[in-house]
Amino acid sequence: MNPDNTPFTVPPSNVPDIGIELSEHNISWAYFGDQFNQYLADPYQVNFAPSGTGKDNYCNICNWAQYNTQIMTNKTLRTEHLHDTADLYTAIASGDLPAASWVKPSGLVDGHPASSKLNLFEGFVKKIVDGVTSNPALEKNTAIFVTFDEGGGSYARAMCSRSTSSATARASR
Repeated sequence: MNPDNTPFTVPPSNVPDIGIELSEHNISWAYFGDQFNQYLADPYQVNFAPSGTGKDNYCNICNWAQYNTQIMTNKTLRTEHLHDTADLYTAIASGDLPAASWVKPSGLVDGHPASSKLNLFEGFVKKIVDGVTSNPALEKNTAIFVTFDEGGGSYARAMCSRSTSSATARASR
């Protein structure tokens, strides 16, 4: 192992973020990162695909709370707010979601063209939406926003059907 290596890719920041704001107002929140538990066991991501065993595809640069010095230097805040998606599914099943949740899929199911397929991302989202909508209390009080970073130019390869007018095809690009 390289002694100069660090498990942090992004430099720490002391700028208050939404997690700190929510905590200061006693509003529950969590960041659920797919394969976060594997990352905790392997913070240098030795097993990160494709060079490692391929079992660890947690996105360490995607977790905005991971680089906030107020959160990362406080074990209580870290353990209270940073979780694996396995914890998300447990929270959905029990009906005990925090007031605000962020969910990030791993590199295997994030839909990025270089590492995943879009239908895997859609399946990841569907599992969450189906879980929330199958619980009447959660469904009534939950808003789900899905954002997507196609990260590789997939939009440029979108094909229009023959029945689509050229004006509509140009407007959708």
